[in-house]
Amino acid sequence: MSATRPVTSLTPVAPKRRRAMLAAAGNSAEHAHLHAQVAAFGEVALAGFPERPLPPGPLRVAAWNVQQCHFPLRSGRLLAAHGFDIVLLSELDVGMRRTGQHDSIRLLAEAQRHGHAFGLEFLELTAPASPFHPTRSVEANLHGFHGNGLTAAAQPSAVGLIHLPSEADWFSAPRRGQHRLGGRMALAARFARAGGSIVVVSVHLESDTGPAGRGRQMAHLLEAVDAFAAGDPVLIGGDFNAGARHPHRDHRDEPLFDIARDHGYAWEDFNLSAPTSRHSLVPNAAQQADAHYDWFFARGLVGTAPRIVPALDGDTPLSDHELIAVTIEPAA
Repeated sequence: MSATRPVTSLTPVAPKRRRAMLAAAGNSAEHAHLHAQVAAFGEVALAGFPERPLPPGPLRVAAWNVQQCHFPLRSGRLLAAHGFDIVLLSELDVGMRRTGQHDSIRLLAEAQRHGHAFGLEFLELTAPASPFHPTRSVEANLHGFHGNGLTAAAQPSAVGLIHLPSEADWFSAPRRGQHRLGGRMALAARFARAGGSIVVVSVHLESDTGPAGRGRQMAHLLEAVDAFAAGDPVLIGGDFNAGARHPHRDHRDEPLFDIARDHGYAWEDFNLSAPTSRHSLVPNAAQQADAHYDWFFARGLVGTAPRIVPALDGDTPLSDHELIAVTIEPAA
């Protein structure tokens, strides 16, 4: 578990500094040195939480990879229509040219009358244009932040960052020239409940690796969650990329499931057995609708009514991932 500094907004990196990082991106030895200089990698932005506890009784929780969040207002309306208590989110852009420079997690939270927490996965060093949000003459990213987070109807009592082992090179030799500083991560949060607490974790495992790499990340994640949770019930949700780079995207041979079981986690009652990917409007996305990438894993909880919610606004796909949702309560 990394040291975590709660802040109201992540410390920005000056555009000139980001350009210098991109110029150094041909040298992978520079990555650790540059990463250590970015204060935001040790921060969690917390803002907008209502001053009220989570409601008593079962909680409705969703997890969603929003594919950079090109449609934050429409995506926020979709979330608000379902009345979730907590939403675990991945692939969130904040201040990126490709998504109209929006603070996507703030907009998703405001639509639900939630607060939000956000942690940095990657500092994006390139600034592709947006296919949906014309930015006039602005050709740079405002902040270049891309990460994971959550929205919730109550403020967490504690948050923690979990930086996962690197299993891909997104700095010196990335796919599609997408040079970025950082690596996969998770955000853990504890919420007070009547009679105790619950821990939720938003996570995104690596796509540009195989099952063994994701297994190593899962093992690291669960060890860190053990330390953070200190015996509290846990729900982990997000994009595990289960089956990525497999023939036919078959997730069944991923070691992450056995690793989860060995740590006392269950998933059968918390997920439907169906694909969670879909075709989207974003150019260069892996257009597929047959992968089960997104999962919940739980310990010390009872799960009911698992759902897959289409990521649609009318006929418009909002992401290349569907929402997954489940109702949870502590086990007796």
